[in-house]
Amino acid sequence: MEKLDAARLPKNIEAEQALIGAIL
Repeated sequence: MEKLDAARLPKNIEAEQALIGAIL
């Protein structure tokens, strides 16, 4: 489970950065 979460974190961060970039 931890490995899956670790694999998801980078994608989530990229998605959040994309949303923030769109807002800014």
